[in-house]
Amino acid sequence: MSIAATILLPALVALALCVHLGVAWRQLLPPALQPYRWLLAPLLGFALLLIVVTPLTLLTALTPPQVVAGLTLAVAPLNLWTLLRRRAVPRLPAAERWAQAGCLLIAALVFALAVLPVARWGISTPIGSNWDPADVYIPLGRALELRSQRDVGQFPRNPLLKIIATPPVTGRVHSFSYLHATASRTTGVEPLHSFVPLLALLLA
Repeated sequence: MSIAATILLPALVALALCVHLGVAWRQLLPPALQPYRWLLAPLLGFALLLIVVTPLTLLTALTPPQVVAGLTLAVAPLNLWTLLRRRAVPRLPAAERWAQAGCLLIAALVFALAVLPVARWGISTPIGSNWDPADVYIPLGRALELRSQRDVGQFPRNPLLKIIATPPVTGRVHSFSYLHATASRTTGVEPLHSFVPLLALLLA
C-alpha cells in the first residue's frame, strides 16, 4: 500500500464512519444549530460510538470493531428514514456559508500539516520523543482489534501487555483507541501506521 493510501484511508474511513453514525442524531440538535448539522455530524457520531462501545467492550467479549460494525448496520435504516423525511432548514446567509466553508478548509489544512512530516519521510509512524504511542496507544489499538477491553489481559504475557492491562491504563475509557482499532481493522492498516493519520483527524 502506498504511503498516501496508508495516511488517507484510515482517516477517511474513520471520518465516514463518524458522519454515518451522526447523520440521524443531528436531527436532535436545537433549531439554532440545525444549519450547522453537517459540521456537527462527525462529533455526534463519535459521541454515539463512545456511548455504545464503552459499556459493551468493558463488560462483554465484544471488540470495538465488532460493536461498531453492529452499530453501523443498526443506524443505517434510521439514516435512510431521516434523509427521506428532510425537514426544511432556514438557509444560512452567504457570509455564514462562507464561514462554514472556511471551517472545513482550516480543518483540511490542519490535517495536512499534521501528516506532512510522515508523508515527506515516506513512512507513517509516530515521531518525536513521547513514548505514549509506542507504549500505550499502538499496542492498545492492536489489542482492541482482537479482544474486548475486558479481555485484554488474556493475551500471552509480555512487557507491553503489563502496561496496557494494569492501572492506570486499564479501566479507563479509551475513546481514541476504540476508533483506532476500528479504522485499522476496517482498512487493514496496522495500528502502527494508522496512529498518525487518526490523531491528525481528531486534531482537525
